[in-house]
Amino acid sequence: MSLLYPWFFWASCGVAAGVAALHLISWELREPVPFPTLRFVPEREVIAAELNFRLSDVKLLLLRLAIVLLLGLALAQPFWVAPDSEARVVLVDVSAAVARDDAWRERVDEAAAGADTVIAYAEAPRRIEADALDAAFAAGDSAPLALAGNLSAALAAAIREGELLKNQAETVSLTILSPFPLAGFDAATNRLRTLWPGPLETLRVPAAEAADMTEVLGATSLTLHWDGAAGPSGESPWQLRAAPDRAEGMLTPVATLIAPFERKWQLADPDAPGLRVIANWLDGAPAAVERIEDGVRRTFLGFAISDEDNVALRPSFERFHDWLDDPARVHSGVTPVDDMELARLLQSDPESAEEVDPEETEIRITPAAPWVLLLAIVLALAEPALRRVLADRRELTGDSP
Repeated sequence: MSLLYPWFFWASCGVAAGVAALHLISWELREPVPFPTLRFVPEREVIAAELNFRLSDVKLLLLRLAIVLLLGLALAQPFWVAPDSEARVVLVDVSAAVARDDAWRERVDEAAAGADTVIAYAEAPRRIEADALDAAFAAGDSAPLALAGNLSAALAAAIREGELLKNQAETVSLTILSPFPLAGFDAATNRLRTLWPGPLETLRVPAAEAADMTEVLGATSLTLHWDGAAGPSGESPWQLRAAPDRAEGMLTPVATLIAPFERKWQLADPDAPGLRVIANWLDGAPAAVERIEDGVRRTFLGFAISDEDNVALRPSFERFHDWLDDPARVHSGVTPVDDMELARLLQSDPESAEEVDPEETEIRITPAAPWVLLLAIVLALAEPALRRVLADRRELTGDSP
């Protein structure tokens, strides 16, 4: 037998010890002895009652101990499981970041074989039957796929399923099949991992190629258009300023460039749909924008840099230029993390477990608990009757308690 909340039972043992002590320690009243005269009474302190260490009312004591211990056992939520039994929960990433080929299906089938619960997750997790994987995945193929599976939501669903399986097995293990893209992690992932009490296994599956993710990513390549140049469509988001001027610097996502720039371009339509500002001049005006055209992320820069310009040699500009040319900027969210980073993101943090709000913990009731509680109530109702029977018997026989 195992207990979900064993501290309730240990607390009842402490209460039971107190009950036993009350039956062991009692005050005994002395019987009066008649004397014919006070002349023979010794001059000493009169003791009408004395402390007595003697077990009394054994039957009543046993009944009260049974009531207290059964109440503690009911609150502790007892359940019976086979020794060394194990239940398994399997999380399967079905987002666009996964290369869903035949090899992937074989790994999923192998991991799901014998699993108690299989959960497929992309944006939101959903429970699927292990013997109906084909139908479940076929239904999922027709729905729009998320860029990367939300691992935090999947872990929360696995924790709920694991709580239900605790009544059926001594150990509940978790297996996660995913390429583990960076976009699948968030601030809650590590804390939720800490809340999983059993073994956890990660099985890395191949990631999808960027060329196969155009619909989700929006773009799988990028191009740069300097100094107000137009794209292949012949349209440029820039127009010439009425009076060119100079800017003293630029703010970018990776560096701040402090240098004089000739500023002769301005946005033709700042509210154009699909246009996103990625760099600003120091006065807040847009310096670089981008939009997606025909699966290509096109970056339009409202300035020019020559090879002779000192700005091009500065480390801050080199960082900015490398960032502009980096293909990972197109699909950084679906890039799988390496094994070391995965171990860090999924490490167990005891401090996070201690920070869990008790109000968030759901009290579970095992099947045996109501019956144990019912037995305790029946015995509690019988206690007054037994106490009266024992009292009447003492009155008839004249015995002390």
